[in-house]
Amino acid sequence: MTKAGESAVAGVISGLPEAQGVLCGSIVSGLRMQPGNWAGAYACWGTENREAAVRFIKGGPGAPHGGNVEVKVVDPSANPYFASATILGLALDGIQRNATLPVETTTDPAQLSDSDRLRAGIVRLAEAQSEAIAALDNSRLVRQILGDAAVDMVVAVRRHEQQFYGEFGAEQLTDKFRMAWSL
Repeated sequence: MTKAGESAVAGVISGLPEAQGVLCGSIVSGLRMQPGNWAGAYACWGTENREAAVRFIKGGPGAPHGGNVEVKVVDPSANPYFASATILGLALDGIQRNATLPVETTTDPAQLSDSDRLRAGIVRLAEAQSEAIAALDNSRLVRQILGDAAVDMVVAVRRHEQQFYGEFGAEQLTDKFRMAWSL
């Protein structure tokens, strides 16, 4: 990665806890955002690490122009325009701050001890969608990126889901929303 690329990835990683409500904030997103689901439940990065929230994929014969970065937490419930703008805004923030890329996570972060994760700066993303929504609502950075009106709308929709479907179990949520974002 170039220095600017490292800063961009660092910006994305540091902003994920606030941006989670945009990227995977639906009532069913929490079912997916669990360790072991390749969903990136921990805010960290790693080369070809399917459990890291940000996965760096090296360039090679199939990618002759270089590697790429995959933000694993994004799910189909995210508005693609808001998700893209948020990721690009977080990356730009990292570049502008000259953010330092954390040490690469080379293993499944769930397999590390709490003290090892703390030492490495690896943060568990919100497990409860209400926590992700509150972090988004209180995020000055995401509000700067998307604007207050957009963030307020996303928060209102996600809170509506919580109000009407928050008592549903995993099976009921899966049945209710199975095809919601598939078309």
